Amino acid sequence: PVDSACSVPGQRETLLQRPDLLPLPVQVFEMVHLGTYRHQVVSRYSRLSCIIELDMALAQHSQREAFSSSELTVAKERLARLEALQAQLNAAWKQSRWLLDVLAFAR
Repeated sequence: PVDSACSVPGQRETLLQRPDLLPLPVQVFEMVHLGTYRHQVVSRYSRLSCIIELDMALAQHSQREAFSSSELTVAKERLARLEALQAQLNAAWKQSRWLLDVLAFAR
């Protein structure tokens, strides 16, 4: 049963009295789970996310520095492509984070 494995915050539960168990926030448990069973996904997401974020900062900088309309257009297009990539990456990441979806469905 669920009561033997989970407890609601603020509820006095026998599971919280056991010294061999540790209460974790859902997000922490989810990252531990993903890091254990889906290490490649976490690693690749982190790397791609950092690369895209840095490229977006560079694209925003080049957009601010653009003098001509052609430079501005190129910078805006690059920024739009990077934003689209970031949206796709975040959508893929959201699909791999199943635990919060399960909890939302259970509520």
